[in-house]
Amino acid sequence: MPNTRRQEIFRHINIAMLFLTAATFIASQFLFMSIACLWLLLALVEWNWKERYNTLKENRLLPIAGCFLGLYLCYLITPLWSENVGKAISDWEYKIWFLVAPICVMPLIPKLQRRQLSLALILFVTPILLWAIASMISSVYHYQQTGLTFHLFYQHACLQAFFLPSFSHPSYFAMYEITAWIIAAEMLLRKAEWMERRRVGIGVAVLMWTTLLFLPVHIFFLQSKMGFMLFGATLLIYVVIALNRGKRRWALTALVLAAIIGSVAGYIYKEHGRMTKNCDNRIANSFINLKTADRDDPRESSAIRIALWKNAMEIGKEHWFCGIGTGDVLDELHEKSVEHQYKYISSGKFNCHNQYLQVWLGIGLPGLILFVAIFGIAFFTCVRKRSMAGAIIIATFVLNLFVECMLERYAGATLIPILTAVLCCMPPAKPYAGKSVSHNREALPSTSCE
Repeated sequence: MPNTRRQEIFRHINIAMLFLTAATFIASQFLFMSIACLWLLLALVEWNWKERYNTLKENRLLPIAGCFLGLYLCYLITPLWSENVGKAISDWEYKIWFLVAPICVMPLIPKLQRRQLSLALILFVTPILLWAIASMISSVYHYQQTGLTFHLFYQHACLQAFFLPSFSHPSYFAMYEITAWIIAAEMLLRKAEWMERRRVGIGVAVLMWTTLLFLPVHIFFLQSKMGFMLFGATLLIYVVIALNRGKRRWALTALVLAAIIGSVAGYIYKEHGRMTKNCDNRIANSFINLKTADRDDPRESSAIRIALWKNAMEIGKEHWFCGIGTGDVLDELHEKSVEHQYKYISSGKFNCHNQYLQVWLGIGLPGLILFVAIFGIAFFTCVRKRSMAGAIIIATFVLNLFVECMLERYAGATLIPILTAVLCCMPPAKPYAGKSVSHNREALPSTSCE
């Protein structure tokens, strides 16, 4: 078989793997370890390391690929100084996509056609939308069964009963939905580029508009405080873009932004004034809950995080360079909680609820530098390519990681490294308005044929 024929076969298999990955994020707990191993095995069988290296080099991706590999190497060697070696080794599984991303994903993306990239994005958005609709149905059902408005606003109990545990946490669900919303908004802003095939274009437009209109409703019902704030900031950015396409309308923009911000502030003030036990609006009541929280034995979510961060800082100061090993982080945090007499926190084993502190405690300062460098390089790469959507998504990941250890769960450990790698490899974006250069390809590509 000619070498070119062999390469074409492997290229199609890799594209199929990308589509499978994009379509199955909601089942990450059950599928993604198998997908990762299959993709790595495929790379070994294909054995084209020089070609992969040259692809990364030509597209200026070697620095971020090196950071991915260096970070995973830190996780590989951490059992050497972990007392709980079994836990440290199990962490390899959660972080495996930091190995798969530079080896399998990043060399593939620059070779794809625009319609293939668009299809991958659509395959990612569609299951998230369907999952949100199913979740809303579940929450309404539980509300009818129990009469507790709690089930409408905070769906943890509902999702545990019917859905995958990875998505039972509102912060993770909100992160996925914000990402899908940004992709939908970007594709609609560039609709002229994929409406050439009318039937396909209309179908994609309907899907994107449904995503754009429904997901904000579900994000509100999830009542994730970080998700609510991040979506609010994202919405304001896209409102400014939509109002100023083609012509600057600063007065109208200021008026619309003031109306949106005023409406949200008024709603929160109104809801806060009529709090009841059966209708606990976490967004409206978050500040008063934190202010009145018991600091000696914190049980409120924000107060718990503050206590955990203090514990993590105390441990980190003693092991600031090499860390304590990923296998021992939970045990050390537990011991600190017992030492400070935090009865509620010490009743279980909480992580840091801050991924940067979790990485620092586990693999030390070198690992933290590599971890931060990944997002720094990814963000500025998206800015350089004029991919505003990519920059916003990366910023969303960075901010979410301040309040959750998202890489300690499958839902975060899959989405964050994969999408960060993909966004870095996307071709440069075209301007939103005006004539575009024919050879310049957009960051969120069109669905029209090449």
